[in-house]
Amino acid sequence: AGASIAPHTVVTGPCVIGPGTQLLGGFISGTTFGPECRIAGEVEGCLWQGYGNKRHHGFVGHSVFGEWVNLGALTTTSDLKNNYGPVRVHVDGVEVDSGDPKVGSFVGAHVKTGIGTLLTTGSSIGTAANLFGGGRFAPKSVPTFAWWDGATLVEHDLEKFLATARIVMGRRGRIALPADEAACRALHAATAGERRVAGTSAS
Repeated sequence: AGASIAPHTVVTGPCVIGPGTQLLGGFISGTTFGPECRIAGEVEGCLWQGYGNKRHHGFVGHSVFGEWVNLGALTTTSDLKNNYGPVRVHVDGVEVDSGDPKVGSFVGAHVKTGIGTLLTTGSSIGTAANLFGGGRFAPKSVPTFAWWDGATLVEHDLEKFLATARIVMGRRGRIALPADEAACRALHAATAGERRVAGTSAS
C-alpha cells in the first residue's frame, strides 16, 4: 500500500517493496524493502528493514540495513573481493570465513554515512555509527555509537544522537517512544567495552 516506483527505475524480482516505500530511479534486483524507504541508484541482493534513505547514486549489494539508516550520495559497498575468494566477516569481535564470495556490509540501525563513503567487503557498522570520511575506505568493523572522520574513531555523544534520532523519525511521521530511547540507552551502556577496545573516546 502506498508504494511508488518512479520513471527510469528498473526492478528485477524477486523483490519486496514495503508500504510507503519509494523507488526513485536506478536498478533494483533481488531486494526486500520494509516500510517507508526512499531508494535510488543500484541495489542488489539486499535487505532493508525499513525507513531507510538512499536517495542518490552509489552501489549497495548483498548487504543488510537496519531501520533509519541514511546513506549519503555515492556511498558504495564492495561485495566481491578482487581474488573472488570467500569474504571474512567480524562476528562477536572475531573475524571468520563466511564461505561466500558475495558479502557486502552489515549496517546497524540509525547509521549515517556522508557523501562518498566506501564500505569494504564483509564490513560491520554498529548501530548509531556516523561515517563521514568520504573517499576513503571505512574501517571494516565500526563499533556502536562511533564517529569516523576518515582518520580517527571517537564516541558519539548519546544525548546528541537521541536528539537527531527524534528529528529523523519525525520526518517520517514517527515519534521516538520512551521504550525506543530506553533501548538505545541500554545498548549504549552494554557496548561501552566494545568502544574502549576500538580506542574511541567520548566526544
